[in-house]
Amino acid sequence: MKRKYEKVALILILVLLISIPFIYKVVIQPKNALEMYQMVKFAEDFNQVRGHVLEGYEGNVSEELYNEVKNTDLSPEKVRQFTVFEYENETYFIETSPGTMKLKVLGLDKVPEEVHEYLKGLNEEIEVIHE
Repeated sequence: MKRKYEKVALILILVLLISIPFIYKVVIQPKNALEMYQMVKFAEDFNQVRGHVLEGYEGNVSEELYNEVKNTDLSPEKVRQFTVFEYENETYFIETSPGTMKLKVLGLDKVPEEVHEYLKGLNEEIEVIHE
């Protein structure tokens, strides 16, 4: 009987070890803009947020801006989620639904020239960082 419990315990431990990456990806990793906002706002410290930054992009996330978001007493009016399609001479935003299991399109807009140039410059800065 004792041997049976040992086998069951071993199987449970193996299942837990195998499921840890799945649990991390599904439960802990933010999946949309709303979850990302909540992760930033309620993080214990800046290092917790840095753990969610894609490798090589750490320079794009400053502790100063993190502290502004973290320490504000205000709640955002909206948490919005965008996908950006950038072409040589124009840029488009697709607004998608934050907090839903599957993305739903909320809007499609062509951005003004000033925003296109700003985003283009932002991309150039990122490319220089990664060279």
